[in-house]
Amino acid sequence: ARHLKTGESIDQDVEASKKALLRGCELGDSASCIDAARTDAMEPPAAIKLLSEVCDAGHPPACTELGNWLAAGHGASVSHEGAFNAFARACDQDDTLGCVRLGAMYEEGITVAADVTRARTMYHAACQKGSVEGCFSSANSLSVDHPGRSVELFSMVCEKGHALSCDRLAGMVARGDGIEQNLKTAARLLERACEGGYGPSCASLGR
Repeated sequence: ARHLKTGESIDQDVEASKKALLRGCELGDSASCIDAARTDAMEPPAAIKLLSEVCDAGHPPACTELGNWLAAGHGASVSHEGAFNAFARACDQDDTLGCVRLGAMYEEGITVAADVTRARTMYHAACQKGSVEGCFSSANSLSVDHPGRSVELFSMVCEKGHALSCDRLAGMVARGDGIEQNLKTAARLLERACEGGYGPSCASLGR
């Protein structure tokens, strides 16, 4: 479905893509279900219903995607409680992104009492399992009270091509937070972040 062309008949192609993805979903491919929910041809209420059903069927990435929709209020009012529950279900089934999203809600105290320690534990666990988002979130959370460790994590994820981590690392290097100040190195990191597609880094280079 991802190879269908767009152009002269965009609406037809989007609808055909949705049908193909829904067919894959019916055949048990949860990734197709998630992609179908993201297509422009599917109305938000239908997308949320589909994600809920796939989540209930035991596919944790669908629970995480459902949480994203509910947290952002796509097509409906924001439901932080619904998002929290969806992320918790995903995390309980070892979906690392779900754990990172749940950790963010604990860190920010959304629907629950703020618990930074618990959030950091979740980030760390996700990072240990290879989640770039987990490592980034861990580095971000530690940047104030543990800048040295934050620099290590940002460096590691930047090396993996995570542009936002390169940008955050550039800021720390420029300020000398947790690492010796080096403006030339900071500029190179901004260039890397810009080349990686993070627009604000490009803007910083132009100033």
